[in-house]
This record gives sequence, structure tokens and C-alpha cells, in this order.
Amino acid sequence: EMINRFSHFVFNSDYQKEEFCNKFDFKGRNISVIKNSIIPIEMKQKKYDGKVNLIYHTTPHRGLELLSHCFPKISAENDKVHLKVFSSLKIYGWDEKDKVFELLYKKLKDMKNVEYFSNVSNEEIRDELINSHIFAYPNIWPESSCLAAIEAMSAKNLLVLPNLAALKETGSKSKFLYDFTDNVTEHINTFQKQLNLAIEYVQKQSEDYKSHLSELKEYADKNHNLDEYLKKWEQVLLSK
Repeated sequence: EMINRFSHFVFNSDYQKEEFCNKFDFKGRNISVIKNSIIPIEMKQKKYDGKVNLIYHTTPHRGLELLSHCFPKISAENDKVHLKVFSSLKIYGWDEKDKVFELLYKKLKDMKNVEYFSNVSNEEIRDELINSHIFAYPNIWPESSCLAAIEAMSAKNLLVLPNLAALKETGSKSKFLYDFTDNVTEHINTFQKQLNLAIEYVQKQSEDYKSHLSELKEYADKNHNLDEYLKKWEQVLLSK
């Protein structure tokens, strides 16, 4: 009955479209995929002064706990690695639900080489992404897309994330995309290994590294560009 109330269905990723089409009968329906998009981040060369900056800039329930387990070991082995966390459910107005994560936030605040911040504006995040090198994202929450990863790519950040749900699609260009497992210990170990490889990749500053950053940015800016996004929506709306 719900399906019959709509004349056109728009999905934000191929993954989301496939999930819905596998569950519901969309035969004969008008369907489009218009992927989540951003205003590309203006920047040129990624700066590096010997310090590798990691960033986590999404809500805490998506894998922040796993990152908090990995980082102390990474920091103990390499004092040149720093992490900034921008995470809170307050961004959704869920102040009460955010209290569940207060111990995690305190743990991060007390951690060496870590700066924790609550939710900040998107403008501030985009500025931070210009100065960071790796989007560290051991995600455990199935997503239909991932704007955080898209903006990270646009700012020439490496992506270290699992192929869970739509991340396999959004992060398809990443050299550090790994197989997801719901075994927490295995996930932590795999993520930590991939993150160490990404850190070494930044530190080497090879031509291959610089080429990969350009590939990530070009992919994000071309396939998730807000101008093209608006054009596609206009086409859908004008066709009715």
C-alpha cells in the first residue's frame, strides 16, 4: 500500500536500491539513484610536516569504541600519530542518548595524542579535513551512503574502513578497504593492521601515495558533486 502512494523512488546509492528491490516488488516502478553529494573541498597539495593526523568525524555508535581500543597501541608505537575526534549524538538533538557515550568520550579526552570535540559545524569539519591525512572509520553500522567518507576523499584523506553495506560502494577506490566482520576482536585487529599500513603510506610520501590522493579527490568531486546532484533531481521532478 505504501509503495502504491508514490510515483517515483529515489535511492542514494546502488546498495540502497538493491536492498529495497530485493525486499519489495518495484517492477514497473520509476526508480532513480541519485547519490549523496557535496560541495567539493577546495585544496591543492596535502601538507605533511612529519605528523600523521587521523580524523573521526561522525556519530559515536558507528565504530568509535573500536577506534578507542586501537589508537593507544598505535600511538605507543608511533608518537608522530595524532587523532582528532568530532563525535556526539547531540548533532541529532539526542542529548539523553548521548549520555551513554560519556565514558567513551572521557576515555578519549584522557588519551595521549587525542583531541576530542563534540559536534561542530560542517564548515569546521571541512577545514579540519584539509589538515588531516586519514579518515579512521572502523564502522559497525550499516549505512546507505557515507557523506563523511565523501568529504574526506574530497580533502585528500586516505580511507580506512570496512566494506560493510554501502561503504563497499562509497569507499571502492580506497587502498585500505577491508572485509567486515561482526566479530569485534577480529574487526579491531584487522582495522589496526590496515590503519598501520595507511600511516606508513602517509609517512613514505611516495608518488604513488600522492597519485592515490588525487584519485580519491577526483572520484569524490566527480561522482558526488552537488551541481550534478541538483541537475539529476531537476530531471526527476520535471519528468512528472
